[in-house]
Amino acid sequence: MGQEAEVAIIAGATKALKYKKENPRAEIERVINHILREVVGKKDIKISAVAGASKAFEIKERNPRLGDKEIIQKVMKEIDTLLKNFVFEKA
Repeated sequence: MGQEAEVAIIAGATKALKYKKENPRAEIERVINHILREVVGKKDIKISAVAGASKAFEIKERNPRLGDKEIIQKVMKEIDTLLKNFVFEKA
């Protein structure tokens, strides 16, 4: 699942940032619901996308002045941690 999960994490983060930009008052629950509707794939892919969306949302909330590119870069740096947490929770 490795590379597919990595792509899903980045896709989820990207979709979350776009949705938040279009809906600035959206809370995390609404963003995640949007991600679940938008991402097509198996349960593992959807979960990976939600993990990426959640991380991007968290970074954006802590650093509102960061641009999308910088947020995606931060998410990319944390992909291994996100995947390890996913594998641990899945076991």
